[in-house]
Amino acid sequence: MKELVAVCGEENLSVVFVALEKSRIDVDAFLAANSITWPTYWDGKGWQNDVAERFLVKLAPCYLLIDRQGILRARGGPTMDLKKRVEALLAER
Repeated sequence: MKELVAVCGEENLSVVFVALEKSRIDVDAFLAANSITWPTYWDGKGWQNDVAERFLVKLAPCYLLIDRQGILRARGGPTMDLKKRVEALLAER
């Protein structure tokens, strides 16, 4: 994800990490170990997380691509070609 943000530029791609762990200590350890600096949403509810339930997340990682108008344009797991999908969205501008 870091590479994708670096290639696309922070002005073109915003990332929000939604943590499904129940322990804030585990979340903080994961963020530190992976040098994740983008905004993180955590509510301590695990898989009953408000965002996960709203977007019907059933696996992790799950990627949701939301365009500039707030429309969900793609969703998928680790096999989704995220770079290709992001580049296609950016090309629409």
